[in-house]
Amino acid sequence: MKNLVLLLLFYAATVSGARLFEEAELRRTAVLPVIDGKLESLWFDRAVPYNLGDHNGKLNNLIVENYLTIVRLLWDEKYLYAAFVCSTDAVETRFAKRDDPLYESEICELMLALPDGNRLLELSIAPNGVIYDALVRWNRDNRLEVATSYDISGLKSAVTIRQIAAGRLVWTVELAIPWEVLAPFRPGNGKRLRGNLLRYERLSAPELRSRNIPATGTDGAAYLPLSLFPTQVRGWAAAPSSLGPLRLTE
Repeated sequence: MKNLVLLLLFYAATVSGARLFEEAELRRTAVLPVIDGKLESLWFDRAVPYNLGDHNGKLNNLIVENYLTIVRLLWDEKYLYAAFVCSTDAVETRFAKRDDPLYESEICELMLALPDGNRLLELSIAPNGVIYDALVRWNRDNRLEVATSYDISGLKSAVTIRQIAAGRLVWTVELAIPWEVLAPFRPGNGKRLRGNLLRYERLSAPELRSRNIPATGTDGAAYLPLSLFPTQVRGWAAAPSSLGPLRLTE
């Protein structure tokens, strides 16, 4: 595992540019991934790795050296699959129930635009495996309406945490989201969705607070927000402009 993390660090350090990715590819899999938080060879052999950058779509030393996050995406006829591999110095969450305000802690997050064009599916998962799922809509007053009563039927999820060195952890997330929640969208080669994959890392070091997002009610800690596609704002962004194209391929 340690060698794998070093390879991922090298990969991320070689990527440059104002925008890391113009789109993300979901490759079809004929083999059903085991959703247990332990990535089998399928993810490495089949899926394209994407590293998350800052709100402008860039990598910096803080991300590469301490909080590198790699995501991978797959699909079959029944599910959209997503995997996160997150490097960190510590993991922390203070929530235990579904739909608790996980955004006040550390999370990995997936957002998907629904086919009706004015709603988003928001799915977050904490390092202890707790889920937050909701439907998000912008109303006519340009304000958010969030329905946390919504639960994704048939969702599969798992998280594992491993210590790979002194003061260095990796937490891994696997998600399987039924396509039914995106109906009438039907998966197929060449089809496209819009979405984003994000991670929020809770930072407690004083020197980082002024450079990142204040975390509500967390003793002056701060968030490091990371995303696949640029959000153009330093905080959480559910606006359609923060979503990028997700393309299904064979």
